[in-house]
Amino acid sequence: MPPATSGKQGHSCGTANHEQNIGRRENRPKAGGAIGDLDEAGRPSGKHAAEAPTVLRRLSSRRTPEAEAPGRQRFDLRSIDAGLLVQEPDRFISQRADWRVVTKVQPTDDQWRDLELAWRVCAWVKSNAITFVKNGQAVGIGAGQQNRVDSVRIAARKADGRAERGACASDAFFPFRDNIDELAAAGIGAVVQPGGSLRDEEVITAADEHGLAMVFTGERHFRH
Repeated sequence: MPPATSGKQGHSCGTANHEQNIGRRENRPKAGGAIGDLDEAGRPSGKHAAEAPTVLRRLSSRRTPEAEAPGRQRFDLRSIDAGLLVQEPDRFISQRADWRVVTKVQPTDDQWRDLELAWRVCAWVKSNAITFVKNGQAVGIGAGQQNRVDSVRIAARKADGRAERGACASDAFFPFRDNIDELAAAGIGAVVQPGGSLRDEEVITAADEHGLAMVFTGERHFRH
């Protein structure tokens, strides 16, 4: 669990890996406007374990409740008319060891770390979901659009140039190469996605043309 996240309207506004981001207003994880947002912090280990609640309380206009870690969710429930849709929750079955690089370019070590965080954040964003991460911090999130390329454009606008050579995650496959063209224009250097599109080869070719690294996970997220 990342140490800090900021959320509003059921979406993440930003998530960060680095403990030093906690409590610093200028470094709060942000991937879009979040007036009236909810800031959450996991319990860091080591020297920051006792600091996190204290530094969060120092943020102006903040109420800081504490709670136990959530339990393991057994089912995901959605109401439909007079009934319920019961689904299994997203279990993050695939791990980095299961992922497959499908492009000529390999992700750098920093990009691997950002890809893993982007993939986790993406799971909690409503589909069609796109997340941009750079240096352990989500800097752009595109959520809930009817087509994927619009989510890419929203994430790019929110990143505002902060994702240069960073990572992008998509909760489902890219159906067309226009998504990759937009990612390249936004400065993204590495992409993680499930794969499985009829146009995978077209999308991979686009990534190679732009010099992007692309990783297939073999599983998808699908939050609605």
